[in-house]
Amino acid sequence: MRLLLTLLLLALTSPGFAQTALGSYATGKAVYASPTLLSDGAIVCPSNDGYVYCLSHGGAAFTLRWKTLLPNIIDSSVAVSRDGTLYVGCFDAKVYALNPATGAILWSYTTGGFVAGSPAVASDGTIYVCSGDGLLHAINPNGSAKWTHNVDAASDPYPTLDLVLEGTPAIASNGTIYYGTNDGRVVAVSSAGTTLWTYATPNAGTVSTSGEGAARIKSAPAISSTGNIHVVTGAGYLVTLLPTGALYWEEALVDSSQNIEASDSSPIVDSLGNIYTASRLGYVYAYTSSGTALWSKALGDIYYSSGCLDSNGRLYYVYYDGAVLSNTSKLICMNAVSGTILWTTTAINGVVDSSPVISAEGKIFFGGFGVSATGTSYHNIYAYQAAAQLGVTATLGATSWPCFGRSHSRTQRFSASAPPAFSGSSSALLTGGRPSSATLALSTTGWHGYQWRKSTINPATGAITATAQISGQTAAGLYIASPVRSNAGIYDCLVSNDAGQRYSPKTYVAVLESLTPGTGGFTAITYQPVLLTTESFVYQYAPDFKTWTNTSLTSIVVGVTDTATATTKRQHTLTAGSSAQQAFRWKVTAP
Repeated sequence: MRLLLTLLLLALTSPGFAQTALGSYATGKAVYASPTLLSDGAIVCPSNDGYVYCLSHGGAAFTLRWKTLLPNIIDSSVAVSRDGTLYVGCFDAKVYALNPATGAILWSYTTGGFVAGSPAVASDGTIYVCSGDGLLHAINPNGSAKWTHNVDAASDPYPTLDLVLEGTPAIASNGTIYYGTNDGRVVAVSSAGTTLWTYATPNAGTVSTSGEGAARIKSAPAISSTGNIHVVTGAGYLVTLLPTGALYWEEALVDSSQNIEASDSSPIVDSLGNIYTASRLGYVYAYTSSGTALWSKALGDIYYSSGCLDSNGRLYYVYYDGAVLSNTSKLICMNAVSGTILWTTTAINGVVDSSPVISAEGKIFFGGFGVSATGTSYHNIYAYQAAAQLGVTATLGATSWPCFGRSHSRTQRFSASAPPAFSGSSSALLTGGRPSSATLALSTTGWHGYQWRKSTINPATGAITATAQISGQTAAGLYIASPVRSNAGIYDCLVSNDAGQRYSPKTYVAVLESLTPGTGGFTAITYQPVLLTTESFVYQYAPDFKTWTNTSLTSIVVGVTDTATATTKRQHTLTAGSSAQQAFRWKVTAP
């Protein structure tokens, strides 16, 4: 007779971790788009060569699944709907829908101008995209027009600037759409296509020496858990607006000499509500939710690339390493709250305008471009490894807006789904020898797409060496009938929500090998993962499976390690009722 226990694994920071390069994939031209991750781990990323690439990644190598050629260059990143359909904009003035399995074009929708920004996907499947024709287009999931929005339909406050939309919209939890214009305005639109409000950022309507709007907004807004909207502008301001359109605060992004720095890097938001953004001349800035400066740090040029937050509170940016004038970039990892640099990579060939994303497996993906003095092309998609903690990799942060696009799926949509968590195991056994079973219960309100996995552990080091999907397990609870020693280990479950976020909460599992009645109690022999070294048990018994009573545990003795299953044998002596037909279960808490 056997029983399972579960324990949530707590991740700790490890500043000394040395980052690892995991290979690159060459495309035909510059990669300005940001990679998007599908629910099965595939990486989808367009290139200026006109192809949308779908790749797998394993070890330190990419493998091409498919590629689809579109008629013009592509700066747009791919957004993924809940049913898996891929949406991408193209400079031929169209938005395309692609089959995620084959890359086949399902339909195209024509706007009146180039599409440089990325689509946003609402919870009802509506696709929103900004176009060079000055309109926000709402597209039905079947590719038909839903409506278009022209903020200047009634009057044009800045007639010296043609209205052009090059940015990416964002969607609030109530369905409101926010986008920026090339003349420096933030616009709020209802899901029915009605203007709710506009806000003119500092220097809105002025023309720069290049002929662009000096306060242009080419970035995407970010939305915090309070509903506040954060936008950066070409005039060098970080602006925070209330959902009503009223100004909450705005700050000029300045360098060490107090010169204002232009910015096109979309802001991101951490779990504390702090906002992070970067300037074109290479400063990264951190502000509290109320606008107090936390820190700023000079790195190197950052044009369109945004930052990314991981599940352990670390902040990643890719910057141009202009200090050595070598046409190279670096990926940097910082403590988000303090700004302390934890590590930087060695030189990455080329320049990066693409925004990084962290997979559920702890891999960081981004694109780049460039050509060496000898003609070598660096139009690549790159992979790096984020830090592992106690054998568990860092993943994308569970914050209101941890990266450009807000999620692995780049939907640009805010969702208030609470992060999934294990609620414990549901299990029972009889001392009379009847078969036992257990269910790992996952609390996942608002989440779907369950993919259960079990990790292989190195018994000498406790490090996870491989993770394999468990076939046939696609529900919120993982049922294990009559578990044996080999069932002990670390389990996780990949889940997604409607906004395209993906998480993989993890839990420990231990197996009860035997339970022997004694005088006034029982002796239990368990096999537990080698990483589980200390814990707090609560044993319960019930003659009728209904009224459970706690019983005391008098000792825990650590036994030998079984290298075949990476488990440790333990003996537990507990006090309980004397009935030979009692039902038993246990729970465990972190030390």
